[in-house]
Amino acid sequence: ARTGEAVLLGPAHLVDALSPEVLARLESGACDRRTDEAVGRAVWEEWVAPLHRRFPASRRLPLSIKTHVQLLEERRCSALLGWVSALSSSCDALCGQTCAAVDRDRHLVPLLRSDLRMGRDGVAGRWHGLLLTLLATPAFKSALAEAYTETYGQVTDEYARGVGISEYSSYTLSVQFLNRQTYVKDLVRRGSLLHTLSSSLLHTLSIAAFTDDDEDDDDDIQHGGPPVLPDDPDAPPRPLDLSHPVMMNRRYSPVISDLKCVLNVAGIARVYSSRCMGPWLAVLRRAQGMDPQVWIGRGGAHVLEEPRGWIFAFNAGISLSSLFEKILAWGGADGTDGDDVASPVDPGSLRSMDDVAWHTLLGVHRWFLSSLPAGAKPCALPTSTVAAGAGALV
Repeated sequence: ARTGEAVLLGPAHLVDALSPEVLARLESGACDRRTDEAVGRAVWEEWVAPLHRRFPASRRLPLSIKTHVQLLEERRCSALLGWVSALSSSCDALCGQTCAAVDRDRHLVPLLRSDLRMGRDGVAGRWHGLLLTLLATPAFKSALAEAYTETYGQVTDEYARGVGISEYSSYTLSVQFLNRQTYVKDLVRRGSLLHTLSSSLLHTLSIAAFTDDDEDDDDDIQHGGPPVLPDDPDAPPRPLDLSHPVMMNRRYSPVISDLKCVLNVAGIARVYSSRCMGPWLAVLRRAQGMDPQVWIGRGGAHVLEEPRGWIFAFNAGISLSSLFEKILAWGGADGTDGDDVASPVDPGSLRSMDDVAWHTLLGVHRWFLSSLPAGAKPCALPTSTVAAGAGALV
């Protein structure tokens, strides 16, 4: 119990699901990885999966089954990481040698993708401690920033689906490089950072949207694909489910925090407005009307109980509103703000304030038309009496 491990005592039919060979190896004590995997598979198929399928796909708890061999390997790995971290902290020369030995594609990317599944203690704590030590080297910090951006979509997808705790994840490392002009501008010039952050925020809110049907998808948590950009802008968006864990637990906050750090860098606000206004408007469109209220006529019944969904909508609204000022914080009255960040391949890609205003109004116009009831015309806002009679939303 002290290390967070547990012994599962399952029903008797679990034994029937195991092959005679596996049972013989269990009885003899000669367990290996293959035997542990067979037992874990039986536990999942015979015990956990039937319970798992009773809940809708959006309400399932993220589960993982670790074998005894994996737990032993985690302990060895934790001890090894602690030893390497101690060596790296001892002197600059050994720190440089460790940085040179850590490869971006072979080590950083796979470990960052698995970061949320490491848990709070053990490997995760030692791994983050080693990264903080190595971040003193500028070259390593640049490599980590690239790997962080590359894995951001998958990590955000898993986090939005309930995997991991932000305080014990790689999200805590982003402040080491996302508030540094050199690293942020370098990532923006490559054209990946701003688009990744915007689409990840949209994808997180889309997970919290109501669905037509909850299909059985046992591999829900395993997908971790890249965030999906908005669909048809002329179609009305699905409303947000305020009881979804994304909204109740504010699992959109890490993405918004990273966006704030990036937008604080001089010149990034104009680049963001020029390249990511579409995804940003899609985010606002998705959040619009997330806590609708219905007009009640004077003869209607009194509201006896107020739903608590407005609290989660209020928190989300405050978080999203905090980005407005930063997105509009353009510097340089001569219109050259952001020119040093623009891609040298497409130096004319930055928009003027007039262009951004036009695209914003066009997006608002599309949303307004898609939100009107069938057959309605955008002539005037209804009065409360007319709205109450028609059952319109406030």
